[in-house]
Amino acid sequence: MKLKMNQTNWVRTAVLAAGCAFAMESAVQAIPTLQLDISGGVYRDETVYSQGPKFTLYALLNPNSTDTTEGNKINNVTIGNNFYISLAIEPNSAWKADKTRPTDLNLGSIKIGTTVLSVTKDMAFGVPPIYTLNPDLANNVKDLPSHDMYPTFYYETPAFHFLESQKTTEYNVQDSRFLGANNNGSLYYVPFAIDVSNLNPDYSVHFDLYAYNTIEGTEVVKYQELRDPTKPQDENQRIKVDKQWVDNPNYNPMETKEKTVPITTYKYLGNAPFSHDAQTGHSTPDAGGTLSLLGCALLGIEGLRRKLSLKA
Repeated sequence: MKLKMNQTNWVRTAVLAAGCAFAMESAVQAIPTLQLDISGGVYRDETVYSQGPKFTLYALLNPNSTDTTEGNKINNVTIGNNFYISLAIEPNSAWKADKTRPTDLNLGSIKIGTTVLSVTKDMAFGVPPIYTLNPDLANNVKDLPSHDMYPTFYYETPAFHFLESQKTTEYNVQDSRFLGANNNGSLYYVPFAIDVSNLNPDYSVHFDLYAYNTIEGTEVVKYQELRDPTKPQDENQRIKVDKQWVDNPNYNPMETKEKTVPITTYKYLGNAPFSHDAQTGHSTPDAGGTLSLLGCALLGIEGLRRKLSLKA
C-alpha cells in the first residue's frame, strides 16, 4: 500500500512539473519581428489590452528576429521600410457580412496624436491595408489576414519609420510592458498617444501593425484618341469615288495608341502576429496561462506537504 501511495505521489508531482515547465517555456518564447504594446496594459487572450481610455501605444521592431514560428519573422525588414497601424472598430458583427461600405454610424471619436477621427465617417471599410482601394495593384499584394476582425471600419495611419535614436531593451509583450528608452537596446519603438474617451463605450479599437513597400515605376498603356472625321486630307477616313471625296465606310475614328505613364504598386511584407497585437478595453484572464501557473503553485504545495510529512 505504501508503494502505491509513493507511486501516486510521483505521478502527481511529474504532472505538475510538466505543467510548470510548459508555463516557463511559454514565458521565454522568441521575439517576433513586429509587436504592439500598451503602457500600463495587461496581456490577456493573446492581446495587450489597455486599462484606461488614454494610453501610449508602442510599435516595436526587432529586425534581427530569430523566431522560427511561421509568420512571426519577416525577412529583409529594416527601420527604413514603410510601417502602418490599423485602428479597427470592434465588434464588427453588425456589418461583417457586408461586401460594400455600410451606412456610416456616429460612434464618437478617436484621437491618435493630434488627429481626431470621427467614427465611422473618417474611416475606410473592408480589410487593410488601405491600398486595397486602388484597383491598379501589383500581383504580389495581399491583405492583412482577417483574424475574425475584418471586414470592419478602420483607419490606417500614414506611413512611419523607426529611428536609430529610439531603442529599448529587447522584450516580449507576452511577458512585460514597455521597458523605457535604452540607446544600447536592440528593439526599436515608435510611440503613439491614443485617447478613446469619446468613443461609444459599446465599441473597442483593435490595433494591427504591418509593413508594405510603395514601388514607383512606369508602364505602357494603350489608349484611343478620337480623330476629326472632317479632315478630307486623311485618306484613311476619306476616299475618292468618281473624283469626289466621300466618307470611308471602313474607317474607325478611334485609333489605338501607346504611351508610358507613371504607376504606383505595392509589396506587402508582413504583420505583427495576432498573439502580439493590441486593443482597448479589458479581457478575462487567459485560461491556459492561469492553469499553468496554478500547476506551479500546486507543485510547490505538494513539495511543502511532503516535507512536513517527513518531519512528522
